[in-house]
Amino acid sequence: MAWSLAMRSRCVSSSREHALAEPRGSFLEQLVEPTVNHLGFELWGIEQTGSGKHKRVCVYIDAPSGISVDDCETVSHQLMSLLAAEDAIAGTYDLEVSSPGMDRLLLKHSHFERSVGDKVDVRVHLPIQGSRRFQGTLQACNEESISVVQDDELTVIPMTQVRRARLIPVFE
Repeated sequence: MAWSLAMRSRCVSSSREHALAEPRGSFLEQLVEPTVNHLGFELWGIEQTGSGKHKRVCVYIDAPSGISVDDCETVSHQLMSLLAAEDAIAGTYDLEVSSPGMDRLLLKHSHFERSVGDKVDVRVHLPIQGSRRFQGTLQACNEESISVVQDDELTVIPMTQVRRARLIPVFE
């Protein structure tokens, strides 16, 4: 099963102007991930938005110890060189590198697995039990579905129905 949900967030930015070829499918992720991993970080996901002169590529990175602005800057410099050398993106674009944040989107199966027991906000394409939004505790996940407990009621949500899933930060 392919895990790719859209991402929306703010990023630390460094502008870049270069003529490159358009990526195909997960080509950009496959290109970027080894560099991010080599620098000691995990590639959380990539967001591409806009077109023409307003194209934005945001690379989200994570690490067990968290992400600093210096980390984002280091990764940004390495990726700017890589993307230019590989002709990975067509036209003018802004490359942004950021932490996925405390309210991070859950985009891959591994993100859901790590988040079992955490509070989540899940939005679905079609209503399930009369609702399109579920906020509760992620109780379980597998390749086909996730289980969310909301108000003491368990809802099993097929992964094909998940439009967006995000962690809900809990402050104690």
